[in-house]
Amino acid sequence: PKMGIVILTARVQGIDRAQSYESGADIYLTKPVSPIELKTVLINLGRRMDYEERENTWIFHPKSFSLVSPSGQTIKFSATESAIFLELIISGGLLPLHKLIQRFGEI
Repeated sequence: PKMGIVILTARVQGIDRAQSYESGADIYLTKPVSPIELKTVLINLGRRMDYEERENTWIFHPKSFSLVSPSGQTIKFSATESAIFLELIISGGLLPLHKLIQRFGEI
């Protein structure tokens, strides 16, 4: 899962800051930090992470047999295609042929 990384530390050396960013930190704050600043940083980081996640999300609607791309394009499935797609989602993308045949018969 995507997550934001906030470093809250007493270390003020530039090298510590650089190493933190190189290691994947999104935000580097040095103590003392006011609660309002920390709250604002966390809200903004959360908002950005949520936007990035939604920006790259495909949405599957099994009841309407459709898949919506991140750009908003809708792909329609037949009932069988929708059921197979749902099985693939449930199985984590790995669905052995024998299980596919067992579930849906010869297609």
